[in-house]
Amino acid sequence: MPDTKPIEIAATWFRHATNCDTDAVMALAADEIEVGGARGSGTGRDLLREWVDRSRAEMAPTQWFAQDDIVVVEYEATWRNRAGQDMGRRVMIVTFRIANGRIAGIYRHDDLAASLTISGLDASNVVEAPTGVA
Repeated sequence: MPDTKPIEIAATWFRHATNCDTDAVMALAADEIEVGGARGSGTGRDLLREWVDRSRAEMAPTQWFAQDDIVVVEYEATWRNRAGQDMGRRVMIVTFRIANGRIAGIYRHDDLAASLTISGLDASNVVEAPTGVA
């Protein structure tokens, strides 16, 4: 994966996470991945696995921003009950830091502007959605 572009790694993560394929998501992660979000932050694959297993949301990316090894994605998350009824929607942001072809850091945010600023990006870093991801 070292030759894979960071945005393609992020797009692959979205495909696997939306399909609830935790093992495939884990294959993209560095051994000492940093994970950050509403419940705090930490390091390690176990933390990522818990986050992915707990999320279980459909994720539809709406905007992509990228520069070098940083990718920021705004997406709409939808949670459904077992009958398939919509239980809630929310716009969220996730930032990926890619190193050596793996996700070295993944951080969830609620505010796009803040996420871009923290990541050293801005609106000029908007990019087209990768092939195969909405």
